[in-house]
Amino acid sequence: MADIVITNNNHIDVVGNSDFNKFRDNVLEFIKLISKSPNRRGPKKEEVLMVMAYAVSQSSSCMQRKVGAIIADDKWNIISSGFNEVPNEGESCQSKYTTCYRKIQRDDFINRLYTEKILSESKKDVFITLFTNQSIIYWTFA
Repeated sequence: MADIVITNNNHIDVVGNSDFNKFRDNVLEFIKLISKSPNRRGPKKEEVLMVMAYAVSQSSSCMQRKVGAIIADDKWNIISSGFNEVPNEGESCQSKYTTCYRKIQRDDFINRLYTEKILSESKKDVFITLFTNQSIIYWTFA
């Protein structure tokens, strides 16, 4: 349910080693960003591109999973942008089903697992939570 995830794929064996310092600096940079620290001089180019990708994603008619992408070259010139969409001949989920088609499919799948006794009642809520929380945005700091 997080809006942001900070990933550390390195081993921090000792406080103060290079992996620890890199991770700490990334966390501190994020704290400056959310606290609007006066020491920060504005958004990084990567952050600007992420905001642009988010803005492009809002053009999608998908009700549940809006995805936007920006392709930029090594000088940060934008080459292309795009977003997910239903096929040209298809109707939007809203107009055809009045709800998200992925949700219909997901609910049907979960109910079939439960009906076939593959999924127990005690684990059903946990499974639904894990199954439906796939739209989290992951940020990786390397």
